[in-house]
Amino acid sequence: MRRPVTNQLLFALTVLGFTGCASVQLPSDQIERFDTSVRSAKEMGALSLPVTKEHYGALGMPAAKAHLELAKDQAEVAKTMAADGDSRAVLFLARAQSEADLAVGLARQAAMHGRALQATADLKSGLAFGTR
Repeated sequence: MRRPVTNQLLFALTVLGFTGCASVQLPSDQIERFDTSVRSAKEMGALSLPVTKEHYGALGMPAAKAHLELAKDQAEVAKTMAADGDSRAVLFLARAQSEADLAVGLARQAAMHGRALQATADLKSGLAFGTR
């Protein structure tokens, strides 16, 4: 009489052990989108922006670089969580995507700001040259 209960208990523990070790598959389209955003932020100069009062972020680095680093860190956490079977990994990947998108936007804004400052300086020097 004890044998069926023991067999059922062993079966339940085995199934529980296998499901506990299962990994979560992160959607490949979301991973590709994240990688594309990171690449875009790098191409726009997020890692090489100078630290200015307009673009100052955490730890004395430009805000775009700080958000890009945070995005990469969160993506690594998402991959680790997925490998451990934590279903919240998809949420961490979405969070990383948001940080990467913000880095792209900040890098774009910094580039536009730099071009606007250069255009203003060019215009001022042109006006000063024309008044002589």
